[in-house]
Amino acid sequence: MTTKTDFDLVLKSGKVLLPNGETITDIGIKDEKICHIGDLSNSQLICDEENVIDCKNFHVLPGVIDSLKFILENLVWRIKKTWNLV
Repeated sequence: MTTKTDFDLVLKSGKVLLPNGETITDIGIKDEKICHIGDLSNSQLICDEENVIDCKNFHVLPGVIDSLKFILENLVWRIKKTWNLV
C-alpha cells in the first residue's frame, strides 16, 4: 500500500546556512528539489518516518552540492580540453 506524502525526504533540526545567516530549521524535499525551508514540527505536511533524517548538530548547506557538481564538471571538461582528451 502506498502512502501519499508531501515530501520524499525531510531534514530535521539542522543548522541551515541561508543568505541571511545560520538557523536551526527543517528542510522538505520533493522530487529531488527543496520545496520548503522552515519549521515542520507542527505542520500537517507529512513524510514517511524512514525518510526523515535527524540533522541535529549537523550543518546543512542547501544548494551547495549542485553548485559543487557544476564546478567539478566544468573543471574536468577544461582539463580534458587542455590535454586534448575531448
